Amino acid sequence: MRPVDIDEVCAAMEENSYEEYNYIDLETGEVVTVFEYNDFPENEELREAIEKEPERYIGIPSIPSHEFYRYMEEFIGTVSNETMRRKLGIAIQQRRPFRRFKDTVAQDPEEEIRWYEFRNNEIKREAIEWLEAEGIEWEEVYKMPTAEEKISEKEESIKEEIKSFVEETSKINYVVEISLLGSIRRGKRVGADIDLAVFIKTTDNINSLARVYRKAYGKYHHSLDVFVLREDRTFLGHICYRRGCPVQSIDCIVRGCGAIKYVRRFQDFEFDEKKFLKDRPKVLWLNPKRKKSISDEWVKETPLTHD
Repeated sequence: MRPVDIDEVCAAMEENSYEEYNYIDLETGEVVTVFEYNDFPENEELREAIEKEPERYIGIPSIPSHEFYRYMEEFIGTVSNETMRRKLGIAIQQRRPFRRFKDTVAQDPEEEIRWYEFRNNEIKREAIEWLEAEGIEWEEVYKMPTAEEKISEKEESIKEEIKSFVEETSKINYVVEISLLGSIRRGKRVGADIDLAVFIKTTDNINSLARVYRKAYGKYHHSLDVFVLREDRTFLGHICYRRGCPVQSIDCIVRGCGAIKYVRRFQDFEFDEKKFLKDRPKVLWLNPKRKKSISDEWVKETPLTHD
């Protein structure tokens, strides 16, 4: 028997369904699956083979849900951000804790990457313990990148997306300034969104800005959110990713959406300048004809509270 692929065993142990059963073929080292409600010939043949030669196949145990709950509890203890740690602690104490935990940790992409590494390592540890107890050799066919490697890769692609957007947007003659906001500005290596502010002189030909946005958004597939403001600081909305404006979408019926073509309005979103300025927007590009940054001057003139 060749060594069994540890990742296949982990995937089987993670599965906790009454409709499928996973086995290791002790002759070939393959992980095979029998489906309860499946009458395809291949499934029936495998079922019959297991019944005829039970000593050839060993059932792979599923990890019970209380173990997955323990993973979440232990991971929460590793989270350094107090706010996120508190949110996750609340999530697992409510109804549907697994879903709530998943949704909560997704709010911080760095912690989400760390969570899946932690979870996968725990599953692998249990799989190895079981295999070794059964005297079954295993191998790691594919070496998964570490959480740090994944974060670094995403960090670089985010930098490339920002760089690409700024380079192209700065060529548009009515653009005055481009600034960085949000979690990336606050120092997050991988943020839930890339928040940028673009100050413009006029909304004429704003479709050129929309084209640059679609190009950057489609190339890297990060959540790029661009605030559009006039140079007098009037907030106009967010640039829209759609090629047409308006289109037959429920989003397009939001009041004010599309009043300026390709400038989107979100339901229940109200622009708050203090929230906007709280992170002290970082100027990424300023039109050479301007002596002062709009963002910098705005921050200087606005009293801000710091939590």
